[in-house]
Amino acid sequence: MMLPVQNPEQSTVVEGEDIDNRPAAGTRTLLFAALLLSLPIYLLVLFLGDDPILRGQWSSGRSGSAGNRQQSRPKPVIKGVAGMDFAPSETAPINSTDELVKAMVCTFEPRSGAIPERVYLRIGSFEKFSATGMDTGFSRMAERGWPDFAFSDSPQRFPVEPGVTADLHFFCNFEERLPHPAPLQKLAGPLDFCSMRDGSIVLAQTIAVGDEFEVEFGGVPRLVAADELAEVDADSPYLALGFVESDELRAKAGEISRDTVPGPQTVFKIVDYLEKNGTYRQNYRQTTSMHPVKEFLLKSMTGSCQHFAAALLLLCRMNGIPARVASGFASSKRSENSFVIVETMAHAWVEVLTRKGWKIVDVSPQRSDSPPPVASGVSLPSAAQLATIKEQLRKENARRYAPDGAGEDGSETAESAEFAEEAEPPRLPQRITRGNDFEEAQPAGTVSKDNARIEKQKKAAAERKRRKEENARRQSLKRIISAIVAFLLLVTIVWLIIQNAEKWLKWLLKLRKKKAEQQQEQSGTANEELLRGALVKMSAMNEFELQGKDVIILFNRFTRFMETRGLLPRQEHETPGEYFDRLCVELNLRPADGKIAAQCFEAELYGGQPTASAEVRKFLHFLQQILNKIG
Repeated sequence: MMLPVQNPEQSTVVEGEDIDNRPAAGTRTLLFAALLLSLPIYLLVLFLGDDPILRGQWSSGRSGSAGNRQQSRPKPVIKGVAGMDFAPSETAPINSTDELVKAMVCTFEPRSGAIPERVYLRIGSFEKFSATGMDTGFSRMAERGWPDFAFSDSPQRFPVEPGVTADLHFFCNFEERLPHPAPLQKLAGPLDFCSMRDGSIVLAQTIAVGDEFEVEFGGVPRLVAADELAEVDADSPYLALGFVESDELRAKAGEISRDTVPGPQTVFKIVDYLEKNGTYRQNYRQTTSMHPVKEFLLKSMTGSCQHFAAALLLLCRMNGIPARVASGFASSKRSENSFVIVETMAHAWVEVLTRKGWKIVDVSPQRSDSPPPVASGVSLPSAAQLATIKEQLRKENARRYAPDGAGEDGSETAESAEFAEEAEPPRLPQRITRGNDFEEAQPAGTVSKDNARIEKQKKAAAERKRRKEENARRQSLKRIISAIVAFLLLVTIVWLIIQNAEKWLKWLLKLRKKKAEQQQEQSGTANEELLRGALVKMSAMNEFELQGKDVIILFNRFTRFMETRGLLPRQEHETPGEYFDRLCVELNLRPADGKIAAQCFEAELYGGQPTASAEVRKFLHFLQQILNKIG
């Protein structure tokens, strides 16, 4: 005898369910309630203080003090000088004071010695020819003992000229290589520095608007006829030709220097040849596949300052004169005692190695197809105006690149004057040499021993430190108060949850049950509409269409509908006849109608006989009676 097996998918209706009998559902509901109630706590913490997750401050770390978190800030736009690639330049000349202020890089203000007619601020040098331009290796090699430097603890190979002091004031964010006069002897400023083998200076970070440097250097060393050239080895990099070695160029170099005494006179004759026969054109483009310097000397004799400097270098080396190309800025525009340096004054010149160090040689072509960097009619700001402009640009720079959320930590807002005074300037780290190659920076005023200037900077630094410490204390107090308030609120909410957990759980379970009933009712209503539609459609058929109609599909749809509604569903192993008899009893219908409907269905289901149209109509009529009863 087979025992009936209960269908696990059969729906049952449970009335008066006890909460204690459903621990899993109650636990899930409690977790949901706790998460829901923790939302106001989180929003409150966001309101009272910074949110570390959203701001990403845990990933970016903390600064030295507890109140100064590392905040992300926009990446500053950094200006700089390009390499020796001989690319054409399309820069337009400066025609107004406003354009000049926007293009300003720095000012150079001599504080002692005679004021020169023209200043050269070197950034780097190039000692070797590449396949398409010039390159350098020495500007990326730290070397404190190179001859251009005269630090007190460095060995000297060349005599040191009497020092001249000057100030550099920056009006833009500039790269980590410091434009400076050479030969540099002393340096003071806001950033640690490293002297490189070619005499350039690399700073620990990029320069920011408002930075001030104090330098001491050996004047402006221009090559003169009395200079004696230094003797170097034949394989010296300052005599190398590399990719531009050519018999044609050697012949031309010999022709230019014919009948001259080896030495500075040879250099001056080469300069005279280039100035008389060359044409300066800033946007010159190559017309051949030759090296730019070779094309310049053999074909065009037209180009920018890079072409003239590289040509002079090549002709000097072919005559046995050690030399290199220097790049940076050159300016003769002076406002009172300050030379104004703008972007369009980027320049390249030659430095010849003598027994007294590197000496500057610059080519000034007599013919030019390009306008000057600054138009002659543009008025330069006065020294007082330059100081005001620099301060305004410094504050604007601090606000423009303020960290995200500046002012939200209780400190001054990014728009306030106090914020601009104490904000850290936007900088980027250097990417040229190792961090342990750097010397500690000295404050401006130590080079010329200006005690008043040093004291002023110390007071300003002490004031900035005091404000930072005050902000740090204020932030610490605010975080403590926020933590206490958040803790009290958390305890209060947890206590409320514990006290009212059972009530809230019953309420949530009731809502869930009600929602399930609504979904079930909607599903039952949809099934009922489909079933009624099918009955109406079949009742409207004629005798021929109704003859042999498959009623099994209709019966299955009816049983699914009754199961979904949870009203008198068909039981397991219950025959159609037994099911219809039970429906007649429960719904007070005529048992004879149920038997006729069951016979109609069972004749087709078990006997495989086609159903007559009259019997089908009786079957449809019986199903409609049931729907009307439960309806």
